[in-house]
Amino acid sequence: MKILRLDLLNFRAYEYSQIAFSSGLNIILGDNASGKTTILEAISMFAVGRSLRTRLDKELIRFGHPEAQLRIKIETLNDNYCDMAVKIGSKGKQIAVNGVRKKHMSEVLGHLYIVSFTPESLQLIKAGPEERRRFLNVAMAQCIHGYAEALRSYQHILQQRNHLLRMRQTNSLAIWNEQLSEFGARIIIERQRFSTEIAAGARALYESLAESSDHLSVQYRTQCSGASFAEVKQSMESMLARHLQTDIMRGYTTVGPHRDDLQILIDDHQAAKFASQGQVRTAVLALQLSLIDYIEAHNGESPVILLDDVLSELDEHRQRQLLKFVDTMQTIITTTHHSSTGWNSLQSVKVIRVNHGIISSEG
Repeated sequence: MKILRLDLLNFRAYEYSQIAFSSGLNIILGDNASGKTTILEAISMFAVGRSLRTRLDKELIRFGHPEAQLRIKIETLNDNYCDMAVKIGSKGKQIAVNGVRKKHMSEVLGHLYIVSFTPESLQLIKAGPEERRRFLNVAMAQCIHGYAEALRSYQHILQQRNHLLRMRQTNSLAIWNEQLSEFGARIIIERQRFSTEIAAGARALYESLAESSDHLSVQYRTQCSGASFAEVKQSMESMLARHLQTDIMRGYTTVGPHRDDLQILIDDHQAAKFASQGQVRTAVLALQLSLIDYIEAHNGESPVILLDDVLSELDEHRQRQLLKFVDTMQTIITTTHHSSTGWNSLQSVKVIRVNHGIISSEG
């Protein structure tokens, strides 16, 4: 999978720019706050349906303009092409795929796969469970059919149930509990399968990147029990009933996949509490890179790799290992310096210079 072209119109600092990408390594070069990350942000809109930096779409529109527009052209396997467009305005997002309008952003997911690594990615370990659930949701939404729809339905029902709890209107909770458990069980089962598969890849990658005897362990932790959909659904319904008084007192639902976590251990110790900065970087990088194998195995396409100013975070060995790993895939790197270990050995390197929202030169 390759991105051929990206168009930005009134998107953040960009008035209008068109960027053509190489099929290999693309280096986006510029000073801090010059608009490098905005390019990756625009690409993420087509892969995961939202910006990787903000949840407020209005922040994406260039100041003084009513709307922003993005367009991307992608080449997939067997020389197939896909053209997608997104318009962001006061009425939200309008989406089209190959000229056909779509009702929901989730209908765009699955046309472009990305794996991204940014300095903020370290929060995957350092922050709380919400950040790890976000990692799962973003990764799974783009490569597991139906996951985004199930998650959206679950969140809508959860809001309705929480509203009833705050109003202490419990007469109709049984109906909401049944629906919440159905979508919750779907999400939990998919997360368990997904986590089990990427855990094996992340463990092997960590050992290769770390060059040490440390061992990485990743496991999805949920309050609900059961191996099948029916068992998990029944478990969640029972727990919702058991925790009803607690939920009423607190005014929100305390059971379900929105409370689960992805446990990350290094040598059987919680990485968030005991890992060094180097171990944290290596563990996060291993988890992100494990997504590549998952996407290739389940979707038959290699993702586009987005690396936002991360090479400076890695030592020489990890830089070499990372660049070697992504050598066969389209990779887009943002950096302030045009020098890095291993770049000269890679094929098809293109430099794209950015200066405060202006593409000044390409080479």
